[in-house]
Amino acid sequence: MCEKRRFAALLVAILALTTAGLGQAGASRSPHAPRQTWVLQGRVYAGEVGDSSTPLSGVTVSLYGANDPHPAAGTFLRQTTTNGEGWYGLTVYDDDVGMYEIVYLLETDPEGYHSAGATSVGGMVQTPNWIEYPLPLEGRVLTGNKFWDAAEALPFDIPLDDVPVAQRRRGAQTLENVRGSDMAPG
Repeated sequence: MCEKRRFAALLVAILALTTAGLGQAGASRSPHAPRQTWVLQGRVYAGEVGDSSTPLSGVTVSLYGANDPHPAAGTFLRQTTTNGEGWYGLTVYDDDVGMYEIVYLLETDPEGYHSAGATSVGGMVQTPNWIEYPLPLEGRVLTGNKFWDAAEALPFDIPLDDVPVAQRRRGAQTLENVRGSDMAPG
């Protein structure tokens, strides 16, 4: 009986040592192990770069993974939209880090706006809509990724028939008065 107990103990010890080795290089993570995550976050504002007085809500910011730097297109991972304070946050999972060498944020200009610029504390601004982070992310500042969008100017394509005659006469008189002077247009 003592021999059977020793043999069972030896089998348990061998099994424990074998499975302990699986938790190291090349083994998959236990389904119960906590996932490591990082959050790239920032804000989107209306106006010129540096003006944080007008946050933009509802702006789409996407996260991509890539193995080559800008301008190589990467693989779409996920997206979010900014809240009422213009804030967004996108989670980078350890699975993403294992597949790519770079992650980047791509901001989509809302309708009626064009990009004015971007800034980042820990990432690299590649374009007014693109902020790139080489991996790994440990020890890097992941906040303060800001984008600015300026409202597009309205066109001045007003049909002449829509301008009151009195205004047309005043405009014509002004042009006649400045003709030949230093104030003449053109």
